[in-house]
Amino acid sequence: MVIGKSGFVYALIALLLGMSYVALVGVGADSIWNDEFMSLHFAGWPNRWLDFALVFERIHASPDHEAVTYYLILSVWTQIAGWSVFSARLLSLFFGLLAVVFAFRIGCDLRSQTAGFAAAVLLGASALLSLYLHETRMYSLWVLQTVLLIWLYWRVLRLWRSWVFTVAFLLTLIATLFTHPLAIALVGALGLYHLLLARRSEPWRWLLAMFIISLVIYAPAGIQSLTMANEDAATGARTLAARDTAEYMLDLGRGISNGFGLFLLLPIFSLRHLRRDHGLQMLWFVGASFLAVIFIAYIATGFVSHVRYSLPILPIFALIGGIALTCAPINRKAAALVLGAWCVIGLQAAPTFKSVFYHAQHRDVFHLSFPFRELVSTIRSDASDGDAVVYEFPYHSWALQGVFDYYMDGSNLRYVLSDTLRAAGAWQATVERFELFIEDADRLYFVLDRTIEATEFVPEYERILGARFAHCERLWDTAQVRVDKYAPSKAMCSADQ
Repeated sequence: MVIGKSGFVYALIALLLGMSYVALVGVGADSIWNDEFMSLHFAGWPNRWLDFALVFERIHASPDHEAVTYYLILSVWTQIAGWSVFSARLLSLFFGLLAVVFAFRIGCDLRSQTAGFAAAVLLGASALLSLYLHETRMYSLWVLQTVLLIWLYWRVLRLWRSWVFTVAFLLTLIATLFTHPLAIALVGALGLYHLLLARRSEPWRWLLAMFIISLVIYAPAGIQSLTMANEDAATGARTLAARDTAEYMLDLGRGISNGFGLFLLLPIFSLRHLRRDHGLQMLWFVGASFLAVIFIAYIATGFVSHVRYSLPILPIFALIGGIALTCAPINRKAAALVLGAWCVIGLQAAPTFKSVFYHAQHRDVFHLSFPFRELVSTIRSDASDGDAVVYEFPYHSWALQGVFDYYMDGSNLRYVLSDTLRAAGAWQATVERFELFIEDADRLYFVLDRTIEATEFVPEYERILGARFAHCERLWDTAQVRVDKYAPSKAMCSADQ
């Protein structure tokens, strides 16, 4: 693996191009889901102008534990690139590419160019990271911030020469704390290392001041997040996200190792250098402390168990693994073979890796692989003003309403998710609401979701439609969804009539 400096640069460029290819394939592979819509909503969608006040207002009104950094950046980005799924997801790819570049830089600073390149490969070819390179969520930003925090901290601590790096470290600390409620675990782990193990010096005191300033600024928001987490834990409001301990540990191992458990042994090869290598000490301490805090949060709440909440461990694992490959008692060809295997396994795992971390219930509720884009596009291309759409979805409409709103935006069609017509315990009231919604429709598109069990209302809805309308055609018919088109008469089935 000993190659010239230019060789590492070319290899890194090839890695970044490979990451971009995998991510861009994923960008168009599926429709957005609820969490991605919420990102767009918090960023101000569908506004055509920049409105930070609206961003803060929507986040404040949310019952979830949201932080503001990513949504402010997304809001600015969408004013430049637009509100399309492609442009919004492209921002996550940009963050991921930067994270890999800085991982290479840290590896060079801590050990060598070989270690830096190995770390970049372990991060860039991670199937777990690839998930968030094409999702409109804050997680690839969180990975980038993890890498930046470690790099800036190490430069300030070891190379105290520039106020630029010191100020950049403070701003990154603050931005990270306001990116995700659990970012406090990462900052706390790095701060704890600084207090216990870092060398005392003039930069040590300045760095301590940076930690204190950032935590003081974050304190009000942190207290609010803690209060909301306690309320959710007490009420069981987030039981859908819960996993047991065995599932959590298994998911974490799969996520870090590209689904191939032997890769988890890679950091062990760095242990023999741990006592004399301060950079390795920092990485091991921060990684272990972060996971300890996450695990405590999981025990306390029961729902901090999805692998994405532990995502900062991924770049730390990559950095330790990159250094470990330069320490391992293997020759250069064997080290290259390990990295090649990592890339191949990660590339193969990437398209289906998301399904590993979700239960069947998640897929039912959130419709993670449902073709909303194609479905709505087909209806919109056939429909005209005055037409109506009923999407038969019997529960958890909150998980799909925003997604449907996004894809229906700009049309003049009336539409409803049937769950919102339900009158608790009142059959007749529900039926009346359905009849009221369809009565003035020129044409009606009835969408039956086949991924969930049909309720007793479906036969009644179809009876009403058959009595009031003529069946025009089955516009869409797949294993996932069926769309039937109705009109007051056969002659009115065409929009031209």
